[in-house]
Amino acid sequence: MTDRTAAAIAAAHVVVRNTETGFTRDAASGSDGFYRVAALPVGTYSLTVEFRQFAKFSQAQVQVT
Repeated sequence: MTDRTAAAIAAAHVVVRNTETGFTRDAASGSDGFYRVAALPVGTYSLTVEFRQFAKFSQAQVQVT
């Protein structure tokens, strides 16, 4: 995750939720702004990222194959 100036956002809260089963996983972005959510079952997910004063980011229909 990065801000508008391309600076890394560390410790952003990331949630992925399977829209069919409700299965969820949480992660946090590292000091480099990257995050990893490993071993997700195949399906369709929604992704939400939140960090303090920044607006919440959401992405629907993320396909994991």
